[in-house]
Amino acid sequence: MRRFLLLILPAAALAFAACGDDNNGDDTSDGGPGDDGGLCLTCAQEGGPKPGCVGLGCKQVDCGDPNVKTTLTGTVYDPAGKVPVFNAIVYVTQDPDPKLPDITDGASCDRCDAKIQNAVVVTSTDTAGNFTLKDVPVVDNLPVVIQIGKWRRLIRIPTVQSCKSTTVDKTITRLPRNSTEGHIPRMAVTTGAADPLQCLLHKVGVDDSEFGVAGSNARIHLYQGGGFKAGATPTLASSKMDDNTAFPPATASGATRRS
Repeated sequence: MRRFLLLILPAAALAFAACGDDNNGDDTSDGGPGDDGGLCLTCAQEGGPKPGCVGLGCKQVDCGDPNVKTTLTGTVYDPAGKVPVFNAIVYVTQDPDPKLPDITDGASCDRCDAKIQNAVVVTSTDTAGNFTLKDVPVVDNLPVVIQIGKWRRLIRIPTVQSCKSTTVDKTITRLPRNSTEGHIPRMAVTTGAADPLQCLLHKVGVDDSEFGVAGSNARIHLYQGGGFKAGATPTLASSKMDDNTAFPPATASGATRRS
């Protein structure tokens, strides 16, 4: 029994030290939730951060009623801000200044949520593009990530009202129009005479600056395709940028020059 007590007492002392008085009038140690939202398994008190919380997870608020939550609602749109997007993922990370993982260019077979890490709360949009995030952290300038496939955008919510529902301004809940707003997948598009597919991405709101040819920093690379007419030789559709840069041909040899 004496040996057992000798083992227990040091552990109890460590637990007490972790929650000891830091002379600032609170019961959290330096680096705990009371200071910077860090991990503290033993410092949770009634109405305080959840046990084991990390980062923004320590800023979630108990509203005292299971039917009342701090929520964010909104609608995710295409880059033009016109067409709602179904099944987009919307989430809040633990980190107040998220370092989002890189998205690799090129074909891949990943789950839609494969790149989501350390989410405090997460949801997805319905068929009308609407979302509701429940139990979100109560902080100013809250980071919210919107992602579908390899499209991703990080936005900031200026103010979150505790235990109330906040509607996010629809002008910011759209997919990125250019690379300064977020990540746009790299795509190759060939021109055509019957269906001008090169115009589709422009119509959904992608900026002109993201269109270019192979080797450029643009996210959408254009290639020269052919338009077929019955009984006639294939004719080429539009094949130049506005600055007269020619599109490479959409053939096996031409496509190998795609960056």
